[in-house]
Amino acid sequence: GKKGTNIFGSPYTLTVKAAPVQPCQCAAEGVGLRKARAGEPSSFTLHRRDANGKLIVKGTSRFVVAFSLADGEAGADKQRGAFAGAAATKELQDKGGTADQYFTQKVVDKNDGTFVVQYATQRAGTYKLHVTLGVHSPVEIHGSPFELHVAPAAIAAPSCELTDAMTTPLLPTVAAEAKVSRGADGAINVNAAKDTSNEPIVAGRPFFFRVLARDALGNDVRL
Repeated sequence: GKKGTNIFGSPYTLTVKAAPVQPCQCAAEGVGLRKARAGEPSSFTLHRRDANGKLIVKGTSRFVVAFSLADGEAGADKQRGAFAGAAATKELQDKGGTADQYFTQKVVDKNDGTFVVQYATQRAGTYKLHVTLGVHSPVEIHGSPFELHVAPAAIAAPSCELTDAMTTPLLPTVAAEAKVSRGADGAINVNAAKDTSNEPIVAGRPFFFRVLARDALGNDVRL
């Protein structure tokens, strides 16, 4: 036939559907993936992409964000202060290391293939930030879990504590025993002072204290 002449039924209508979402192609970016400060809001952005790396604007696949303790972070010497005590550590261990109860979060769909995750916590420490795709069969996205460091807020004098007098100074690597702790209900508890010194404080001889610096939320602050 004549060159360029359409055949019967041509032109046809062709509908190209988006490729399925691929967790390994989805990405996360933003300072909030790695760093945050206790008591302050933080955020990061998620990109929902298909197997070809194209953004998927519309779809039913949703991201799920969760937090857990980093390896070794359950140690009381790393997170004592107002959150000290074996009870708090055991509570986290009993729940499989989850730390979701210490975070508030919200995932906002920007309707352009990206999602903004906003979160906050009052508990300083090191966590694992997990981002998964899907609810029934969740799969972690590329790079997940991310290591998140939550720094304490500024030092607050009313939250700081002075240790009992000692005849021998503590080494920098030795953790001082805190007398102030916070219960599961948020109540502040003050433990009775224990006289663990083998030598009395004598006039004219030096003795030592240690200041336990904390922020207004009860997190230890390293000086």
